[in-house]
Amino acid sequence: MIRQNKPVKMKYHGTVLILAMILIIICSAFAVSIAGMSNTNIQLASNQHRINSALSAAQSGIECCKFLINTLKLPSTNRNVVSRKEADKAWNLFCLQLRVTAFDGRHVPLPSRFNDKFGGG
Repeated sequence: MIRQNKPVKMKYHGTVLILAMILIIICSAFAVSIAGMSNTNIQLASNQHRINSALSAAQSGIECCKFLINTLKLPSTNRNVVSRKEADKAWNLFCLQLRVTAFDGRHVPLPSRFNDKFGGG
């Protein structure tokens, strides 16, 4: 007996095309979401870098001030109250120390007294 191959009728024309398009759309959506997340991560890293730089600068300034205050020779008092005259003397000594101690070759100008609605300084 010889078997004849009958042509098979295709019931579902284009099914593979539709499945391929759906797969491409899913992969494209995934790629777009990954790109969006990447952009967000870059922005977060940039913000964190700026925060760390500002914190380091602030801590460096505090350490410089602590150094200047610790090296400053102020007269001691036996009271818990500082008079206006003693405060002015301490301020002038501190300003003089700032003029003498120049960081990176820069000289700090002497600060001037100020008055505002909250008082003077």
